[in-house]
Amino acid sequence: MAVLAIAAVFCSPLAGSLCAEQNDRWFFERLSAPSPPPVDNENWVRTPVDRFILAKLEAAGISPAPEADRRTLIRRATFDLTGLPPTADEVQTFIDDPSPTAWQDLIDRLLDSPRYGERWGRHWLDLVRYGESNGFKTDEYRPHAWRYRDWVIAAFNDDMPYDRFVRLQLAGDEIAGHDPGAITATGYLRLWPYESNQRNVPKQWNEILDNITDISSDVFLGLSLNCAKCHDHKFDPLSQEDYYRLKAFFAPICPDDGIVAATPQEKRRYQTQLRRWEKATAAIREEMETILAPKLVASGETALSKFPPELQEIYRKTDDECTPGERQVKLFVQLQLNIAQRKAPGNLKDDTRKRYALLRNELAAFDHLKPEPLTPVLAVRDIGPEAPPTTIPGATTPEAVPPGFLSIVAPGPATIPPSTRPKTSTGRRATLAAWLTDPGNRFTTRVIANRIWHYHFGQGVVPTTNDFGKQGARPSHPALLDWLARRFVADGWSFKKAHKLLMNSAAYRQASLVAPNAVAQARDPGNQLLWRMRVRRLDAEQIRDAMLFASGELDTRMGGEGFAGEIPRRAVYQKLLRNPRTLFLNAFDGPDGFNSCARRDATTTAPQSLMMLNNAFPVARARAMASRAAGTKTKPDAAVVDSVFRAALGRKPGPAETRQALEFLRHQEPRIAATRSPGAADSAQTRSGSRTATLPGTDAAASALTGTRAIALGTPSPLDKLEVDGPGAAEGDRFTVEAVLYLESLYPNASVRTIASRWNGNSRELTAESYGWSLGITSEKSAHQPRNLILQLTGEDIAGNPQYEVLASALRIPLQTPYYVAVSLSTGAKGGQAVFYAQDLSEAGAEMQTATVEHLFAGSLSAPGRNLVLGGRDGSAASMFHGLVSRFAITDSPLPADALLPGSPSPAPDRILDLRFDENESAPTWKEYRGSKPKDQMRDNPFFEAIADLCHALLNSNEFLYVD
Repeated sequence: MAVLAIAAVFCSPLAGSLCAEQNDRWFFERLSAPSPPPVDNENWVRTPVDRFILAKLEAAGISPAPEADRRTLIRRATFDLTGLPPTADEVQTFIDDPSPTAWQDLIDRLLDSPRYGERWGRHWLDLVRYGESNGFKTDEYRPHAWRYRDWVIAAFNDDMPYDRFVRLQLAGDEIAGHDPGAITATGYLRLWPYESNQRNVPKQWNEILDNITDISSDVFLGLSLNCAKCHDHKFDPLSQEDYYRLKAFFAPICPDDGIVAATPQEKRRYQTQLRRWEKATAAIREEMETILAPKLVASGETALSKFPPELQEIYRKTDDECTPGERQVKLFVQLQLNIAQRKAPGNLKDDTRKRYALLRNELAAFDHLKPEPLTPVLAVRDIGPEAPPTTIPGATTPEAVPPGFLSIVAPGPATIPPSTRPKTSTGRRATLAAWLTDPGNRFTTRVIANRIWHYHFGQGVVPTTNDFGKQGARPSHPALLDWLARRFVADGWSFKKAHKLLMNSAAYRQASLVAPNAVAQARDPGNQLLWRMRVRRLDAEQIRDAMLFASGELDTRMGGEGFAGEIPRRAVYQKLLRNPRTLFLNAFDGPDGFNSCARRDATTTAPQSLMMLNNAFPVARARAMASRAAGTKTKPDAAVVDSVFRAALGRKPGPAETRQALEFLRHQEPRIAATRSPGAADSAQTRSGSRTATLPGTDAAASALTGTRAIALGTPSPLDKLEVDGPGAAEGDRFTVEAVLYLESLYPNASVRTIASRWNGNSRELTAESYGWSLGITSEKSAHQPRNLILQLTGEDIAGNPQYEVLASALRIPLQTPYYVAVSLSTGAKGGQAVFYAQDLSEAGAEMQTATVEHLFAGSLSAPGRNLVLGGRDGSAASMFHGLVSRFAITDSPLPADALLPGSPSPAPDRILDLRFDENESAPTWKEYRGSKPKDQMRDNPFFEAIADLCHALLNSNEFLYVD
């Protein structure tokens, strides 16, 4: 501390110079103002950037690589700016474009694409350790975290100036509290991991503030300030006090789940309508509150008793009696009490429970008066205009550390201007944000200019993009970095202008695959001087999305809550839980969601190859590609090969490649055919090559019930599941579902083989949007034992609380046996029951098995607009059926046993849906269905399988997985 203080006096850091003994600490110097240097080879220069690159190359006696061919350039640019490959037509159009502005026009088109924000937003989400769950053991889902992700993507697409982008994330509520986008942006300060049952609240809150401080230092300052948390930094001129000066800016914040993103006008309209509803429902709500109050108190007291006595004492204080720090403690204790108190309605008993359920139904009659809720967001606010003190742990005389910037450039406390201090806030974060985004800030400007360079060239001017300190790497072109930082600010902090500047350079347009250069290899083997472009492997999201793009399945819908499983939307919209990482993120070096990820690793491991070769996702993409390429053909030809290459690699195959591919197909088709016995081949052809098949093994007496044909669902069938369009009415919350089926296999894990559902599979976020039902059969590792007929319900219980429950029948459905199954569900104010039925159709006169399971659901079991799906879940690729279904019926009431299909197999007028598959594929019945994937032309035969194998090989090729 003392040494640094003396250095600060004698070295005059405010004047922008450092002592001689500190001259290797270049990052702490003010930005220089270099001019692009002169070069000998003026013809090579396209932008000022090239002068900095070429000057060093010429000094080393190295010649730059020639320009890459046009196909390489468009592929490089398209992946860089959108994260997706170009189509074959786009490649050819660019190659054939003689315009001198063809390259600039391409960049403009890509920057205007909404895919740009998705790609560059993902870079930022890496940096700020974005995740949609709490982490730790329970890893609870955060329902509204995705709104921050959507804000980031929109900000990039709008080319929001970086200085505003930073200011809103750090202090949107203090700077522009009237702007819903600014409030959403403060979700940056809610991305920390959180342990929801941690009783030592002060310790946990201190760790959260440390986490915010560490990440902010990494992301905005490019310094590993975490090293100064316990002592003065051993290598950089950063004191322990510097750490706590920065931390003090964040000390007043608190999470508030009641924050909404709405304009003042929207809030006024909401309050006006809410008052009308409150007036109309006052008596009902008052009685409900009176009934529930004892349970809320009891639940709260039980939960509070688990905290240390000193925290219980703080919680019992009024806000006026608490210090700012104690109010923060109260808030975190309340978060845990809320979890317990949400269960209070379920603890009501007997008549009280019945009365509460009746009142809830009466209250629902006034829903038409209730305003639509304002948009909830994960955001922060300050605890008040006074901040809790920040102290250095272990100090002999602990004194409050005021907020301040790095002392080597700005000793003394920071001044909080009154204009940045709203009445309910300290203004500290707005002050920090203003300093970080000052045009002369040597840290912020260098760091972001270096990040943009890194994402375009595969390595930053400073390779350690989160650490510019002495332990980080030295810059390869320090003058260039300062020039880029100044240019970025002069161009209005615009990302899109920075992209154009770098991508128009000759340095960016160099080839990467060039003949060995003896001088370059000897003097710069690591290509630090950039004498050629770097070859880069696609990252996890690019590999996944490029497969969907190549197969023609990619759904480009933007925004909204993250999806689970592997539906064909872009990976940036996948639900990003911290503990169970998604398939491709886990295999291909994705971020962990706990730490700032400034640079993705590019490892090469055996699990990557095994996943690409054997996992169902790449296999399914190859089959979809094959379906498009094969069309109605039955023999391989050059057109098929051409189609496959264009889809996978964005180009036509060369003559030699066409010959090799055709030879592969000619050899592969008989090899595949030879692996099948005639009976197996016929069976596969019957069950997979056609939408319908004969239900095997049924007793002749059951034919009236089963029909003559069945629909094949699940890999490798032509359809994986079906969305039912036909019913003119929905089944409501009391219904009967019946099916005649033949189950081929179980999952090797705990997933469910879904027979039918009106549900998206979301049992974590219990909101009206996730309500639904699903009838299915459990798999190998289910907690309910394998082959168990179950009904999954998500809806409201008799107390009005959202619940998820599995109703397990204990009726076991055997594999490869025709079976009739059904469930008759009743719901009501007192709950209800599910009556399950199962009958073996392979034996004449087999007994109908039954099981009754009680439940507490009152209704509201389906989300508005949710699709009825046969063989899967709505909008999810998980928990699919595998086998045959020959009859499917729904009745909008609970049927007694004598009214079920086995008792009256002819179509009944009271059934809202009764589907048989006797008709051929062109009959009107098929118009009631649509496959979840465009697999109409797929054929499970040796010819098709050979094409799929060719597609699969191309998806595993270096040309597909790398950008040069």
